[in-house]
Amino acid sequence: MQQHTYTNILQQFSPISLGEIERIGLRRMETKFMVPVHLVPHLLQSLVGSYHILETAGTRMQAYTTHYFDSPDMRLYLDHHNGYARRIKVRQRRYEQTGDCYFEIKQKRHDSSNDKFRLKVGSLTHVITPAQRAAVQYPHIEGEQLQLTLINTFNRVSLCNTDTAERVTVDTDLMVGNNLSKLSLTNIAVVEIKQAKYNGTSAAMQYAKANQLREQSFSKYAIGAALLYPTLKRNNFKNIIQKIAHATQ
Repeated sequence: MQQHTYTNILQQFSPISLGEIERIGLRRMETKFMVPVHLVPHLLQSLVGSYHILETAGTRMQAYTTHYFDSPDMRLYLDHHNGYARRIKVRQRRYEQTGDCYFEIKQKRHDSSNDKFRLKVGSLTHVITPAQRAAVQYPHIEGEQLQLTLINTFNRVSLCNTDTAERVTVDTDLMVGNNLSKLSLTNIAVVEIKQAKYNGTSAAMQYAKANQLREQSFSKYAIGAALLYPTLKRNNFKNIIQKIAHATQ
């Protein structure tokens, strides 16, 4: 899905800057949905008037490139697959519109909220530095070297409801790859609703309810790895993988 297919809808939102969004800090409760990409224009249209849209460098759709790192035995992936309540992802991310790059550690907590550690870096790399490795405090990979296991790219529309401390992201044009292969997941969109605490009455949550969208855990890293590394354990992701296959038919 290219931006021009719903550019007119994006222009109907009132803009908000990155600085304004960052001032609305929240410890995030995340609710995700995986939807066919053809629903995106309808979803966005339904949210006009209830949310502001992030505008960066003159554009309302931001492009991202992410490098994910894991241990040689893919321990971070396996902890996600096995449903560990407290787990992490280690990545470098570049925000293409601004060129800013960050080393990030995203941690899932026992109460299903998420914390994120960020450190600004000069560029994306294929290895992490000793200082970055030292920031990864996670017992399952203690002492292990982390290596680049997956690269993904996607486009994101970011919406912010300043009245209720809620953010909505809509990710499209997802591509995942490693040093052996590359896959396009452009027929699906990942919608994520991030709230300070669960609020089922927001416009985004009401859209999901009205259109019978079922909450679906979706990790770009975990699902990408399951698709790219066929020998990995992936029983718990079969339902998502089947939905992706159905959406691409």
